Amino acid sequence: MYDFPSREEHNELKQQLAEFKTTIDELVALLDEYVPTKTAMKITGISRDGLEAERKRPNTLLRFKKEGRTPLYSRRSLSLYNQSKHLLPYVTTQRMKLAS
Repeated sequence: MYDFPSREEHNELKQQLAEFKTTIDELVALLDEYVPTKTAMKITGISRDGLEAERKRPNTLLRFKKEGRTPLYSRRSLSLYNQSKHLLPYVTTQRMKLAS
């Protein structure tokens, strides 16, 4: 009825899965770009003043840098910030933090 993989097949699949995970982690790191305030406001749904207040808050999830006077926000950190405002299991949020 069911066809189970042999031990060798299982080990091969396990190795492939580990390689895929490494590749995905590398791709996620490449996708993290810095966006201007206007885009950050659209992603998070909070105002310019709200973003500024969040930047000044200690231990904030928002990563940003300034190019001249213009703050640029990490798209990945904006996503983590949004997810932190929803009820997620602790384990899921910790895995997201480790991936960044």
